[in-house]
Amino acid sequence: MIKKTIRNLHLGISATIVFGVALIYGANPDEILPLIFDFGVESTELKNVFRAITSLYI
Repeated sequence: MIKKTIRNLHLGISATIVFGVALIYGANPDEILPLIFDFGVESTELKNVFRAITSLYI
């Protein structure tokens, strides 16, 4: 019983972290990507590509 609770807690924490990072990353890729990867997003099409990748994470 305790192992199952701990496993579920770990999955819940992991899902929360992934969901939060995906929202931050997808909401504003033109500001986040230069901070993390030193990569600028210039065009609207590229922003939409990164937002689509974010939806795959979620």
